[in-house]
Order: sequence, then C-alpha cells, then structure tokens
Amino acid sequence: MADSERRLLAILFTDIVGYTAMVGADEGRGIEARDEHRRLIQTLSGQFHGDFVDESGDASLSIFPSAVDAVRCAMAIQAVLAADPKFQIRIGIHVGDVVERDGRLIGDGINVASRLPALADPGGIVATDQVVEHLRNQNIDTASLGERSLKNVAQPVAIFSIAGTAADSSKRGVSRARMLLAAGAAALALLAGWLFLGGGRDDLIVAAVSRGYLRGAANYEQEIAFATTSDGIRIAYATAGNPNGSPIVIVLGWITHLERGANSPGMNPWIQGLLEDHNVVIYDGRGTGLSDRDIEDFSLDAKVRDLEAVVDSAGLDRFGIYAISAGGPTSVTYAVRHPERVSRIAFYGSFLWMGSVPGHLERWRSFPPLVLAMWGEDNPAFRQMFTSLFIPEADEIAMRIFNEFQRLSATPEDAAGFIASIGETDVRAAAPGIRAPVLVLHRRGDQIVPYPLGREIAALVPGARLVGVDGNNHAPGPRESAAIEEINREASAFFADDLPAVAGP
Repeated sequence: MADSERRLLAILFTDIVGYTAMVGADEGRGIEARDEHRRLIQTLSGQFHGDFVDESGDASLSIFPSAVDAVRCAMAIQAVLAADPKFQIRIGIHVGDVVERDGRLIGDGINVASRLPALADPGGIVATDQVVEHLRNQNIDTASLGERSLKNVAQPVAIFSIAGTAADSSKRGVSRARMLLAAGAAALALLAGWLFLGGGRDDLIVAAVSRGYLRGAANYEQEIAFATTSDGIRIAYATAGNPNGSPIVIVLGWITHLERGANSPGMNPWIQGLLEDHNVVIYDGRGTGLSDRDIEDFSLDAKVRDLEAVVDSAGLDRFGIYAISAGGPTSVTYAVRHPERVSRIAFYGSFLWMGSVPGHLERWRSFPPLVLAMWGEDNPAFRQMFTSLFIPEADEIAMRIFNEFQRLSATPEDAAGFIASIGETDVRAAAPGIRAPVLVLHRRGDQIVPYPLGREIAALVPGARLVGVDGNNHAPGPRESAAIEEINREASAFFADDLPAVAGP
C-alpha cells in the first residue's frame, strides 16, 4: 500500500482469552501460546487472500480485500482451535477506511476493529453491520447483539455475532464436522493440516480425513448413487452442479474418495469451475473410494466397463468427458468405441502410454511390489514418495493430507493392481480414431506424468489443441491461483460449446 493511500478493507483483529493470567501463571506457556497464535493467523490469513500485518502482545491485525474472505478466515481459525483447544481467542471484523503512514496502518477503520474482540465470547466472532452487509447469500448465519459504544468512536456501532463458531456450537448443537465444513473447502485441507504442524499430532489429520471433515464445499451439494458394471462391480458416482446444464463426466485416475473429499466436486478447483454451468458426473473407479474393493481385474477393458455403467445409470445420452490423469486411456477407448455419445474431451495431466518417456515405464513397473509391502503401514514414509512425485512443490500440510488420502482411497492390493495396470496400458493406436474435439491441458514440470506424454496426445489426436500450464505439481494446490485460473478458463471455454443455445427475444 503506497504511503498515505486510503483504502476500504476488511480488518480482522484477534486476541487471546486470558492471556495476562496465562503469562502470570506460566510465562513460558504464555509465550508458546502467543507464538502458536501468530503462526495460525499468518497461515490462514494467507489462505483466504489476506495479509497478516502486525502483532502486539496477544493481539493480531490482518487485512483482507473482501469481508467474506475475512469472515471465512475467522471461522476457519475458530474451527481449528475448537478441534484442538489449547487456548481460545476472540475475533472482531470491521470494514472501513485504512491509511498507511510511516509503515503503520491507521484510521477510523482500525480503531473500530481493534475494539471488537472484547465484545466476543471466548472462541467467538463479532462483526459490524458493514461486514454483515457483505454476507448475504453466503450461507453464514449472524445474530444481532445491538448497538454498542466503543472507546474513541463517536457513534454507537451495530454489532453482530457470527454463528457456527466454537462459542455458540454448544448452544446450537453444531457438530464439529459441520463447523469445519462451514469454513469452506478452499482452506479445509490447510486448516485441518494445521492441527498437526506442532508435531506428534498426525492422528488428528487422520481423524479429520476419515470422518469426512475434508469434504467438498458446502455450497456444492453432491448426490451419490451406485452403478453396477457388466462384470458385477458396484461403482460409486456423484452428480453435482447445474442439473439443467450440459453433462460432463469426470474420468479420474486413482487416489479418489467421493465421500471423504479426495476428488469430490467441491475439493478440486479444476472441477469447481464447471459446476455453475454443467451437470457434472464424477465417480470412484473400481477398487477406490466408495466403489467395490478387493478387485482382481484392473485392465483397460474393466475400466471402460466402469465408465459405461456410470453413464448408463446416470441416464446420459451424449456428454463431454474431462479425463484427468490415469483417466485418459479409459476415455480414449470409450470415445473410440462410442463416438456417438462423446461430444468433446479435455485431458488434464494424462497420457496414452507411460513408455513414451525413456525410463518412466520402468519406474511405474517397480512400484507395485513396494506398494504391496508398505502402502498400508501407519508410517507414511513410503506414501510420501508418491506424494513428492505428485505435488513436489506443495507445503508440508498438503503433503501430509495427500499421504492420508492415499491410504484412505485404496487397500495395498488394489493400489498395486491399479498401478500395475498403468504400466500395461497403451492406447496410442486408438487415439487417432477420436472424432470429438480435444483439448490437452498439462503442467510443464509434471513429474508423475511428464509433459511430453501430454504433448503426445495432442500429436496423435486429429485437431487436438495443447495448452501447457506452468508449474511442477501434478495437481495444482490452493496457492497456485494463476495455474488454477488458467486451467478453469481453458476448460470452461472448451466445454462452453456444449452449452444449450440461449433463445432470443
């Protein structure tokens, strides 16, 4: 912010409940609490597009470009502390003018916001009416606390409490799972990961994942159903988004679980971008997530049977396909066998044959014996190897969550069978037979599915268009906003050609 520049911002203040008494009783514990408080606010402010500005004693100041972001950040903070209650904080939020002068933020907005935490219950959030005005249609409950007079503020200020926080969960019977969901999917993985950053608390993230706390965003409801394949395997699939929009089927690879969050519509930013305009169908393949486990047949034909069963059960006649990662070969084969049903295909991070990059096929073929021996162990060290290949640039939080999703999504036997099938899959000969329009999106630094494999799809499919996306993570993380925006923009524009025409006047 330029010196003396005036801006309208959302201002978030926090303070630690009982900090003075805590320091008096145990100075070391007080310092520890203050340091943990600072790390938590810094971490989550950044995840909600905010900036941690300052700390004074037990109080902190953060600013946000959006009141909604500030409130969701506050809810996430309180959700974390409710799940691991070492201490409690109070939060106040205001929207007002802020001026930077001599490196400090000043102004009436700062003065009002700084007085608000004292009005909140322990573990609670209060906000002014200027904030509440921005919360309409956000599925966030507020309750009026009336007008309050604040020190050095000329006029009384209308104050509201934000519902769904630790302070009112006991009053309203709000479960911890629901409270975590209310924080918003964009930061759920990160806030849950915070629970074990101090070390020795990995059991908390295991519980958060296994109990479904990391589901998709609450405003993207999904309906789960089951289809049965021609060889008798039950496949779980979900529908989400706009039921009147043109259908898109997401064909995933592995490490999926519709109910627990991994690859559910609300958790994947590249899927979220399609939900407003399209009827999105997504499924757990055989041996993963909610679908049948203990599978013997992971062949390409078997995976095509999964897709056939899902689209028939969902009643889809003609649809677009979004083939993600190992879902590519399945989508190629289906499109060639059923050209009349596929309107277009977008590939993301996918391949036709792993052997097109020297040495890469040998790497994949070495994995199954290791998976059988070590996948299911409580120690995630082996799964970390896969995580480092999938998301090498992710932070520690995202990596630990990905480790747990691996264990949750499949048994060692099913994971080994799926990985072995990847090494045996080669659809290069079939790819030129695709007649639908094709878009290929691929990260240039992808290590698990190298960029040349995406380039090969574009080279072999007639008329395919290749878009290289900067970055090394196979799946973009929540901090990779530029990559997510580019992927969403390209995919949305590509599938927009399938949208129904708008009738004229």
